[in-house]
Amino acid sequence: MVPAVPSGPSLHLGAESAPGKRRGCFYDPAFHPAPYASRIPPRPGGPARPAMAAAQERAWSRIDGVGIDP
Repeated sequence: MVPAVPSGPSLHLGAESAPGKRRGCFYDPAFHPAPYASRIPPRPGGPARPAMAAAQERAWSRIDGVGIDP
């Protein structure tokens, strides 16, 4: 015996059940992420935004206390 397949509003949860809501992936070709400088705040006491994070600078530095800042 094959079980009956229920039909009704519980199976139809698509666009008709949520007006104005879209389902699936959202892709906006006009979206461009913000530049790095707007996402990373300046270091304390520094007027400009860093080229890399302080932890990255310490990792790249070969001389203690010097860093890579010119």
